[in-house]
Amino acid sequence: MKPMLIGMNNPQGNKPLVPYPSNCTGYRLWKMLESKTGAFRIDYMKSFERLNLVDGHVWSARAAAASREAVLTRLRGRTAVLLGRAVWQALALPPTAAGVPVCLVNADDTSRWFYLPHPSGLNR
Repeated sequence: MKPMLIGMNNPQGNKPLVPYPSNCTGYRLWKMLESKTGAFRIDYMKSFERLNLVDGHVWSARAAAASREAVLTRLRGRTAVLLGRAVWQALALPPTAAGVPVCLVNADDTSRWFYLPHPSGLNR
């Protein structure tokens, strides 16, 4: 199974973490990978499953929390990268220090969830 990238929402539409338009979260993720590995956009698109907690243009912590059980079920046995504190909190995972990557191994010992600061324009 592909690793899963999990974001908040997409103000540009309902396609999660796509590498366009420039300066969106998916674009920034791809550019980070491109600079380190030479990955093309198609490599980025094929390498990850991508999911936003909220389908819509506006972030809602309440809507994200409502999707918690379905998302956690989907993550069983998976490797996932959770982008930002809001995503981590919406899934009710243990607290983490800001900006410190954390790996949480689920009790079933097959799920690995990584926290990364949200790669928005505010976090460089």
